[in-house]
Amino acid sequence: AMREAGDLIAAHASGHFDWSRAVELAAIVAGTYPGRTSHDQVTLFESQGIAIEDVALATLLLDRAEASGIGDQLSLFNS
Repeated sequence: AMREAGDLIAAHASGHFDWSRAVELAAIVAGTYPGRTSHDQVTLFESQGIAIEDVALATLLLDRAEASGIGDQLSLFNS
């Protein structure tokens, strides 16, 4: 990610992102890393895999959020 994630590289260069605080999303999902500790914090996900992995993870996270009654569902299209 430090070589391929242009958006994170730019955020780091501008002082808005600190690589030392980056962790694998799997650690947050598994509960071995706390993730956000307040509503003011943001969790970023930088996909470096293949599309089916993105879909599988998105499905898992959506299922967990719905089961926990958290999150906001956004409309991607004006319909």
